[in-house]
Amino acid sequence: MMDPREFKAPFIKIEEIGMAVAGFRSRYWLRDTIPVDIFEIVEFELGIEIRTIFNLREASDVDALLLGDLKTISSVVKWRPDKSPPFHTFYASKPL
Repeated sequence: MMDPREFKAPFIKIEEIGMAVAGFRSRYWLRDTIPVDIFEIVEFELGIEIRTIFNLREASDVDALLLGDLKTISSVVKWRPDKSPPFHTFYASKPL
């Protein structure tokens, strides 16, 4: 196993990210609409189960967890008394 202290994230050019996004959308999101329903893609196209954990960020300072089986994501669900039902909070650095 790699020592996490030795990990250095690679630099990826914005053009490469754009090409990867275009490829992802053409494979998984054939509709030319925004926003992309990432939950639909994750659950139905990639076969990954999404489990909700209320106030995950407050309890553990993370937004989501990919479990060891690589088939389950536990994601942030924020309880807001003014909203019903509770809503998922999903973060991405760039729109897909």
